[in-house]
Amino acid sequence: MREVPQAARELGLLGDLTGHGWFFERYPTMYPTKRGSMVPFTLLLLHALMPSYASDYAQSLQRMYDLLDLLRRGSWPALTVEASETASATDGGRV
Repeated sequence: MREVPQAARELGLLGDLTGHGWFFERYPTMYPTKRGSMVPFTLLLLHALMPSYASDYAQSLQRMYDLLDLLRRGSWPALTVEASETASATDGGRV
């Protein structure tokens, strides 16, 4: 990957990929049956790894921990309301 600075700028234009604006819950009229993040996992992973290609390992590690936190909170992947309710019923509320 020779164009690391360009790729980093492009990713930067997207803003905070784990922010509230990237969640289906922010747009309930458009996505009434979905919950979680709209961002594909591969994009989240690329966002987390990109600083390491520019030798900014601390930033990359922080983003990896942020991604892990997002996964542990259950905000990713996107869930339909029905799937979320079914999962809650079968595992005692943990989605």
